[in-house]
Amino acid sequence: SERLASGRFDFLGAALSVGWSVSAVYGFIHAANNGWGDSTTVGVFVVAVVLLASFIIWEARGAAEPMMPMRIFEDRNRAGAYTVMLVVGAAMFGMFYFITFFVQLVRDYGPLKTGVSFLPVALTIGVTSQVVAKTLPKVGPKVHMLIGTSLLTISLFWLSTVNVNSGYLAKLLPGMLILAVAMGNLFVPLMLTAVSKVPHTDSGLASALLNVGQQLGGAIGLSVMATVFGTAARGYFNSHGGGLFAQINQLPASLQPSVRDALVHSGKNGLQPEQIQAFLAHVPQQDRQAAVNFFSGPYKDFSHHLLAHASGQGFLTGAILALVAVIIAAVMINVKKTEVPSDPMEVAAAAA
Repeated sequence: SERLASGRFDFLGAALSVGWSVSAVYGFIHAANNGWGDSTTVGVFVVAVVLLASFIIWEARGAAEPMMPMRIFEDRNRAGAYTVMLVVGAAMFGMFYFITFFVQLVRDYGPLKTGVSFLPVALTIGVTSQVVAKTLPKVGPKVHMLIGTSLLTISLFWLSTVNVNSGYLAKLLPGMLILAVAMGNLFVPLMLTAVSKVPHTDSGLASALLNVGQQLGGAIGLSVMATVFGTAARGYFNSHGGGLFAQINQLPASLQPSVRDALVHSGKNGLQPEQIQAFLAHVPQQDRQAAVNFFSGPYKDFSHHLLAHASGQGFLTGAILALVAVIIAAVMINVKKTEVPSDPMEVAAAAA
């Protein structure tokens, strides 16, 4: 606010930062719907790369008072913490989206039941974070980062094996609890590493960049996983759709063209319940029961299998991202135990 009032705010840096991040996220979203070879997809990614390069050059050499001075990345541990958080955010946020998606559209949970199903995750994160804070001065941040990223990888590989019959207690909850322990092992150590040995003038920026990495990683990761989901869904439809269309051929002749047209234009997520209800409302009375039987039987079964398969591929993509985070933590992080404060939670809370 002081820089803004004095006219020293880095407007060009802010504009370039917003420009490249928005372009990158839009590119991933566009790729999910239109493919990687689409000219718009390629063009948007080119713009994102140019804007990112311009932002880095401007912040390093052009800005009198840069909003993100490059000196903040000179410390190897701090740069490693930002990179780990970026990749972890990409894997983690996509996981929450796909679990919500899976339990609502494959397991047919309502919104309230879906929300309750996530309560054990919040409780486990809170308990794990307290335990980690007490052990940090003894073992150091790197150990917990390796534990956290490894558990995150295991959790997402476990969830990538979901199928249409996967239940909450047997499949989803164990994966979610492992992931919650992973998150509890990551957040405090990453925060401490990001603000360790940083000059007082840069402490706010150091902690803010960690949050930026988490949010930006989440947006990019979700876009990438959605792209994989869309590709997997289209592949499953092309491979298994013949059986569904054989079921359509058994419907009354007057109903077949409209049902086929609805399915062809349904998109990668298939027809949603409200779309099916709207479709049924316009079906002639003599054909309505046949349409109801089709959508509640063969179509529902097919869509559940398709969504379960595509969700599994999304989780697998997240697991690969988490594995990258393991490697980064192992290679880049080397914070000594003597550099960890005696009360990590207090320092992390102050930095946040």
